Amino acid sequence: MKAALKVILGLATLAVIGWFVMPVNSAVRYAIVYNVGRDKVFVAPRPHDCDWLSAPLGDKHCHYSPVVAKFAAGGKLIDPPPFLPSDTFSGYVSSSGKVLDEYVVHGVPPVSVQVWWRKIND
Repeated sequence: MKAALKVILGLATLAVIGWFVMPVNSAVRYAIVYNVGRDKVFVAPRPHDCDWLSAPLGDKHCHYSPVVAKFAAGGKLIDPPPFLPSDTFSGYVSSSGKVLDEYVVHGVPPVSVQVWWRKIND
C-alpha cells in the first residue's frame, strides 16, 4: 500500500512539474485546457519581429498576445474574442472588424481550437 501511494504521489508530482515546465502556448496545453484532441489544435507560429535580438537590435516597444478562437461543430465560433485577425478570419469578420452574429454560438463545448497572434504596441 505504501509503495502504491509513493508511485501515485511521484506521478502527481511529475504532472505538476510538467504543467509548469510546458511552454505556455503549447498545443498540448490548449488541448488539455479546452478538452479537445491534440490534432484539433492549431497554434500559428509566433512572429519574432518584436524580439529584442531581431534586427535592429534592441527594444521594439511591442509584443504579441495570443488570440484563441474556439470552434463548435459546423465551424461556428464559440464566444469569440473581441479581436480576430481579419485576414485570417475574413469569412467571420465584417469590414468594420465585428464578428458576424450568424457565425457565433454560446455555451457549447469546442471541437477545435486555433491560436493566432495579435501585435500590441507598447
